[in-house]
Amino acid sequence: MSISAEQPFQPIDFKTRFPALDGVRALAGSMVFALHFGAGSHGGLLKLVKAISLRGGMGVDLFFVLSGFLITGILWDTQSDSHYFARFFGRRSIRIFPVFYAALGVLLFLTPFFKYQWRPGHLAFPFYVGNFAMAVDPTLRDLHSATHPAASATLIHFWSLCVEEQFYFVWPLVVWMVRDRLRIIWTAALLSIVALGLRIVFVVHFAPKNYEMWMQHLLPFRMDALLIGAILALTLRGPRVELWQRACKWFFISGTAILIAISVLSPALDLA
Repeated sequence: MSISAEQPFQPIDFKTRFPALDGVRALAGSMVFALHFGAGSHGGLLKLVKAISLRGGMGVDLFFVLSGFLITGILWDTQSDSHYFARFFGRRSIRIFPVFYAALGVLLFLTPFFKYQWRPGHLAFPFYVGNFAMAVDPTLRDLHSATHPAASATLIHFWSLCVEEQFYFVWPLVVWMVRDRLRIIWTAALLSIVALGLRIVFVVHFAPKNYEMWMQHLLPFRMDALLIGAILALTLRGPRVELWQRACKWFFISGTAILIAISVLSPALDLA
């Protein structure tokens, strides 16, 4: 289909794959990788790369935004489906459960060989509330081997899956109950402000040592990233979609400039 001067963008077909989103996934993955395996700090250019890599945790936020965008779009497009909940949860289960439970299964299989020291608190992980368990008892993040210390495993990386699954459990009900596009957008915006307020209260009233396990890893503090993705999904399904498409380039350029500025000018905090 040709694109006229009056209509510079083709209508978005939400039923097809978005190639650009693969680039977003690659960017988010690269940021997280850079956080854990960043460059050295010697030399002007490497110092800049190091400063940016220490902010690679923002890649997780980018993943959350992307997840909120895709999930909310699916929920909005299928809200009239008579099997709305069953199909949504069925598809999510097929995509997430096999890999997640396979990883836990491998650890259980290796337990007789490495004598992994499981504790009752670890039972929270199969139910996707391991992030809350780790907030209460941070030692649950590690699975120690009694006979081979080098084979000890970490469970900390499951926190992001826990956050997403908790969001998937609540947000479909919100979309189904509210139904109106603008009201869902305002609901998401209000909840995002609540998340920001919770972080401010936590910083003011709690010690920095609690920041990572509580503020970094629990849904109430992190839901704004997922909800921003939800707002974007519903905005692109509105009547002013072309206006937002025109603005995307400038949002990307300004956002990249802000990211670099924050990385260079603010103190480096490695919270991974």
